[in-house]
Amino acid sequence: MIFERTVLTRGSQMLILRSTLHGSSEDAYQELKDEVGNLKQEGYYFLIEGVYGSRVMPEGSTLQEQRIAALMAEMFNWLPHSIGKTGFVSQRSAIQYPTSTIHADLSFIECAQWMYNQGLRLPRWIMPLMRNPYSRQMFNKIMQQAVVGMNAGSRKRNHWSLIPYYPVAILLMPIMYRWKKYSGMLHDHRNRVAVRMVEETCKDDPEAKILMHYGRKHKAGIVELLITKGWRISVQNFPIVPEG
Repeated sequence: MIFERTVLTRGSQMLILRSTLHGSSEDAYQELKDEVGNLKQEGYYFLIEGVYGSRVMPEGSTLQEQRIAALMAEMFNWLPHSIGKTGFVSQRSAIQYPTSTIHADLSFIECAQWMYNQGLRLPRWIMPLMRNPYSRQMFNKIMQQAVVGMNAGSRKRNHWSLIPYYPVAILLMPIMYRWKKYSGMLHDHRNRVAVRMVEETCKDDPEAKILMHYGRKHKAGIVELLITKGWRISVQNFPIVPEG
């Protein structure tokens, strides 16, 4: 088992929460594919993480909202490229979810608007710098290391490989610290959205059974919120990862 499995119950309702990764090996995802196929026959509801929808801000959006959306889109574009460079595949391409699967997440536009409403502001030069080839190479390398590290159960990074990018990194550092702060706040907000979707899914079904795939970093926050809603952990299986 690579992906942690937590089973929560509330009365006759049951929720299986799998802590997933955006990118991993085909073999790793086979376990999840088999589980989806089996539980589909048993009438489970399926909920997944994934910011979705158009990346074009609606008419009337502020310039700051458009900058936030542009930066988000740039980062989202790095992920599949980085996953491909590692030799892994994306979760979405590896697992065929039923058409009835529910996005237990925010839309792209909602994410950008939420960060703006929380007070995030970006300078006008941020996108030209982020789209600079050196910036893209640097962030792609960082993401590649992150994907490989998370699959190996490690947070280690090869900082020496990033030395050529230090000049651009120094320029971006104040903005990235600010972005990290608001991304962390958005992370917690998305946890609340995920739990709200669980509650909405099972509110009219006293015997609801749910399989939920959500990012590994969200798991602790989601479980904590579910417990406040009366759910209790009944089974918890931890992942087996390579040593090192």
